[in-house]
Amino acid sequence: MPALDHGFVRVVDYMGDDTSIVQSARVSYGKGTKQVSTDKEFYLPSPENLAAQSSSNRQGRGDIIEGEQAKEVLELLKNDAERIYDSF
Repeated sequence: MPALDHGFVRVVDYMGDDTSIVQSARVSYGKGTKQVSTDKEFYLPSPENLAAQSSSNRQGRGDIIEGEQAKEVLELLKNDAERIYDSF
């Protein structure tokens, strides 16, 4: 394993799937969750964390999305995640 000045790096997997990502997260949490039944299958942000894309910073947030528009965005995210989850 390559040595760093503040720890080490270990390759856990490459070209993994969603299960590999979840398993890697378990490793990073130490004892964390151990059972698949405790996994959340997708993340939905809370309404106060919804924001538009920044027009000047491609990795930044723009204006907060509120009201009916926030409800629409959350519904789109939820439906998309459920559709993908159901396909597995």
